[in-house]
Amino acid sequence: GGLAAALGDMDGAEVFYGRSSAYFEAVGDSFQVSRQHVRMAQHFLRAGRLEAARARAEQALALADASDAHHTVAWQAHTVLSEALEGSGDVPAALAALRAANARRERLLADRTVERLRLLTLQGDVERAVREAEVERARAYELERSLAEQSALRAGFEHLVRVDPLTGLYNRRHAQEAAHRELARMVRSWRPLSVVLLDADAFKAVNDTYGHLVGDEVLVAIARRLQAVLRKGDLATRWGGEEFCIVLPDTDEAGGIMAAERLLQAIRATPVETSAGPLRVTASAGVTEAMAGERTLDALVARADAALYAAKRAGRDRVVSSGVTHGAPVVSSLPSA
Repeated sequence: GGLAAALGDMDGAEVFYGRSSAYFEAVGDSFQVSRQHVRMAQHFLRAGRLEAARARAEQALALADASDAHHTVAWQAHTVLSEALEGSGDVPAALAALRAANARRERLLADRTVERLRLLTLQGDVERAVREAEVERARAYELERSLAEQSALRAGFEHLVRVDPLTGLYNRRHAQEAAHRELARMVRSWRPLSVVLLDADAFKAVNDTYGHLVGDEVLVAIARRLQAVLRKGDLATRWGGEEFCIVLPDTDEAGGIMAAERLLQAIRATPVETSAGPLRVTASAGVTEAMAGERTLDALVARADAALYAAKRAGRDRVVSSGVTHGAPVVSSLPSA
């Protein structure tokens, strides 16, 4: 219809716009029907067919005035009507139509202003919500980082309270907790568990002769040699002073004796390099196996300590068992010279 009007074929344009109006009437779209009338009114006005323009404008207004939502169409229809009436010489009616057009335009602008205010307010709310969300994310990040730092500090503190600072082995506290877990597992699975209490021989003489710094070097060397010999699941701890407690899961007393022999052999095998020169170091060990019903490390250490004392009395550098499974202590032979 617009193309036909542009080419000057007003009759063809009216036919096409009529078909458009019929379609929109069929689908119940009164806004588009009124819009088709306004388009034809504008074409008729440009073509100088004032009465036809006036008729179409009035048809558009009949539909547009029935709805408050059709301000744009009503404004355009009143404008066309005003120009058509002015062209026909009816100035008062043209003035009234122009005033009506202005009123519609003001309502349209008011509605648009209200909508724009609403959209701007909504946009402001969204931006404020985004900023608040960013602030909350930043706070959450800081809180998460703070919690991570606290967790790391707690882990570091736990490490400090469980690890011997000199040798790097776990300390007595950790040994007791680990042994409690292993004893509980032993009861559930009917698996054996043994403990070795190992003590460096004549260690007081090392401190008295060479000083505590050299004594510390000896203890560190012993700890390293223990770690090198033990299995992955075994637990070597510094029990106190020059004493070391070794927890051996899934190991009976005979296996504990063999493990203790390997530990003593690792210690005696080569001199320890110290700041005072190489020193030959030996150790003695007491071995015991956990008995049914035992839940803590204390009883096992007490038996292992008694066996260790027997090893010291027997001449040092040897292993003695508590005899829990053999009925009598087992004393290992001295190593060959």
